[in-house]
Amino acid sequence: APSVATRFARRSLDNVGIASSNCIFVQAFKDLNKKPASVLRSVWDGDRVFQVSFRGESGSDAGGVFREGMQRIVEDLFCDYFDLFIGCPNNLHDINLNREKFLPNSKHIGDATAMQMYNFVGKIMGSSLRTNLALPFHFPSYVWKGFCGLKLDREDIVEVDSLFEKWLRDISECTEEMWEWSYGEEAEQVLKWTCTGAAGNELTVRD
Repeated sequence: APSVATRFARRSLDNVGIASSNCIFVQAFKDLNKKPASVLRSVWDGDRVFQVSFRGESGSDAGGVFREGMQRIVEDLFCDYFDLFIGCPNNLHDINLNREKFLPNSKHIGDATAMQMYNFVGKIMGSSLRTNLALPFHFPSYVWKGFCGLKLDREDIVEVDSLFEKWLRDISECTEEMWEWSYGEEAEQVLKWTCTGAAGNELTVRD
């Protein structure tokens, strides 16, 4: 039998924050993240990495319960009741491609718990691959190219934030005459170099 077991309670959808949520992903994170990585790389009987049970439900984990547990863990990553990931800007504006894709929530930058959770997402992805579950991780190329060490290009931005890419294109193609006509000689003093992040927060554009 798997050397690691976890028991899930009914998920609560009331709290979306990573510190207060009781969704299945958070329960799994609290139970499993501190286990040695080598344990989560093992596969028992070809289809389980750890043993799963649900409180209040009887039955042994013959593989189907593990699959259901993994499905619920992944569902919690791409939803509106837990904010570790958020819908990409194309989702927010309901335009163009990949409106069903999610990005890491920029408001969690620098948060130690969030960084551990993102690391745990990688472990869950590995478990999904090793057990051939083929679970739907709704990441755009902007995210998975980073996993694969591939270089991002302008098209990757289009696929998650078409409006931002258009603004970048407008700026790069703007001539000096167009700039003067649009903003005048006081542009450097008047314009604020900011953009809206995926989480809706204002970010300062840096050199």
